[in-house]
Amino acid sequence: WCCEKPYEHWGTYPNFSISRKPLRRVNTAMRHLIVNVERPHAAFARRINRKTGGHHDLGYLFWNGRYAMMTADSVVVSTLIPFGECWAGYAACLGWFHATILVPSGRVVQLRDMISTREARVGLGNIATWARKLLVAQNECVREWVHDGLHDSSLGFKPTWWNYKHFQIGRGGLRIGFDNGQVSYPACDNPSVVIPYRLVRPYLSNLALGLFAASRGHRG
Repeated sequence: WCCEKPYEHWGTYPNFSISRKPLRRVNTAMRHLIVNVERPHAAFARRINRKTGGHHDLGYLFWNGRYAMMTADSVVVSTLIPFGECWAGYAACLGWFHATILVPSGRVVQLRDMISTREARVGLGNIATWARKLLVAQNECVREWVHDGLHDSSLGFKPTWWNYKHFQIGRGGLRIGFDNGQVSYPACDNPSVVIPYRLVRPYLSNLALGLFAASRGHRG
């Protein structure tokens, strides 16, 4: 890990191998992503610890690998892991840790790499439209939040790379995860939704088409 941690920290995250041989570049990339998530919390916790002499609740971090959603093959590993970054006194802290990493190079893939450059604006808008439509239809808690007239639901669903940064290449299509409170009440936890492959395919980059082909056998 990156540093001394004066706060609670627990959980698991995956390591990958083929025929019992570790995929070192992939595992190194995964560890770097984990450390990058942890580092700002650790730095803040150290400052508070110094100021209060250790008499302060510093919050906690956890990864719930048991409930991770994952695709792993000889071309790519892609995962969404329930993740909590809970600062002291703040309850709405559930979210997602996401990682899509090429095998064996260890290159990290972001959502903008998955969308064709020519179709970036339209593609991201399409993902946002379908994510909202499907999530509202499937998740009663989200649906109540969207229609209660008390919230501007457009902000959390707005088509920005930040809002849709949590993604996973799944067997059913492209899964998008939303952090706690982003598109729903905090009580709704951290919802996610799968956008079927047929709906995102027209906007995918060549890289993404290849990754879906490898993970699901999609052709054409």
